[in-house]
Amino acid sequence: MKTIIFALFAASNIVAIHSAMAAEEQQIPETQKHIAVKLKLPLDHGPRAEVTPWVNQQRRLRAEQAARAELAKSESSGDSQIK
Repeated sequence: MKTIIFALFAASNIVAIHSAMAAEEQQIPETQKHIAVKLKLPLDHGPRAEVTPWVNQQRRLRAEQAARAELAKSESSGDSQIK
């Protein structure tokens, strides 16, 4: 009996968490979703890194700027198609 109650309680918690996450995802604007995506760059780090952390930071900044420029370009081209 205790196991059944525990299983029902756990299942209800999972459903509640899933619906809360889905509601939160719907509230994020579409433009923020693209920017919030974590960049996956081949950064060099570790005890025998061949480049400095500054170079890695510059790679991240360039990739972020390129992503924002691409997003702005797609938004502006999408606006012209609506008109």
